[in-house]
Amino acid sequence: MKKITKLFTVALALLIVAVNGFNIAKAQEADVSLMDWDGTWLNMVSFYSHEDLKEVVEHLAQEHEMSVEEFIAHEKEESVPFEQMIVDGENSTISFVAEIGKDASKAYVYEYVKSHEFEHGGFKVYWHEFKTEEETEYTVMLLIEIHGEEKMAHFHLRAGKDADSLLAAEDWYPTFVGENMPTTMIAEELEHHHHSHDDHDH
Repeated sequence: MKKITKLFTVALALLIVAVNGFNIAKAQEADVSLMDWDGTWLNMVSFYSHEDLKEVVEHLAQEHEMSVEEFIAHEKEESVPFEQMIVDGENSTISFVAEIGKDASKAYVYEYVKSHEFEHGGFKVYWHEFKTEEETEYTVMLLIEIHGEEKMAHFHLRAGKDADSLLAAEDWYPTFVGENMPTTMIAEELEHHHHSHDDHDH
């Protein structure tokens, strides 16, 4: 079996470089707040079973010698275990929905801690760390600012218990888009990266 890659999360992370990379390198700590991510956001992998993405997901699964079901399950495992995130910037809270259509968790209050600089493709980028004192499996949230507005606005996050282990993860960029993102646009992006991968292999 071919080596499995974290397909879309890594591909979209590359847009940090390709699309206005300098616009997401904000580290003025006094200006960082959850207002920057205010709204309802959907995990990219939650779209993989949609009819509009059927053809390209079938291609990707075939490329990795997996069934569609295996491929989708794998991509979900490589993401975070919630399909929706609701950010109330005004009240500095985040709530999580494990599966779209299910009830949201309680709203947890997160406070900004600090910004962690790293370099990606020659650009300075920041993971903005937020933390809650409440009991949840997502004590720490790392957020990259929203970017890619010219094509498909999105952002990346990491969620867990410990900031150091989250920061140390390699090639892990769970990707979230706005709740009104057209599935056809997501399909186009997946198709684009699918063809790009084919061109690279050949």
